[in-house]
Amino acid sequence: MTADGTARGPGARCALEWLLDRVFAIRPLLWIPAIAVYGAGRAWEFRESGRDAFSPGPLAALLLILAAVHGANAWRDRDGDRLNRKGLPVRRGLIGGRSLLAIGLGAVLVASLLTPGARILEQGLLLVSFLLGLAYVAPPLELKRRPFLDVLSHGAGYGVVAFLLGAAGPSWLDRRGLPGRFVDAHGHVTSNQSWTSGVERLAA
Repeated sequence: MTADGTARGPGARCALEWLLDRVFAIRPLLWIPAIAVYGAGRAWEFRESGRDAFSPGPLAALLLILAAVHGANAWRDRDGDRLNRKGLPVRRGLIGGRSLLAIGLGAVLVASLLTPGARILEQGLLLVSFLLGLAYVAPPLELKRRPFLDVLSHGAGYGVVAFLLGAAGPSWLDRRGLPGRFVDAHGHVTSNQSWTSGVERLAA
């Protein structure tokens, strides 16, 4: 129904269904764990530096890359999804390969437009995310069909890369520079400058 109480025409319903089919094909609900892990990285960075500066560009670029990967994955799995009654829009033929290709290329293009303003570390992590997604869904690697490697690559993309992207805040590139900060085996950040200063005091 419209605002004046009249029924929507078939054109409006078709347009809405067309849009929703494409939204569901890129699996936006799967963005939730990536956003949560990214948020954990931001919380860690804030705890370490006390700075709450936030730029939405890198997170948006990550979600767009994931959207492209999800669309490609839906197309690669279309036959299996028909048997398992999953992936409704692609399984029922409501979205074709050309539409998914256009969505994926568009998402990657917009993501690339968001990255120039990001820090070098963030750009590198986004590139890693894209390469992991490509290796996950595309031949010849197609890690999604390889036991153990599928879980490892999936966890790396959603877990490790998303966390590091969230943690790649101002404290990583402060006046000491990135080489001045290291992550030890327990995940704690230390500074090689403070360690060097301690050694110099002992030597004196």
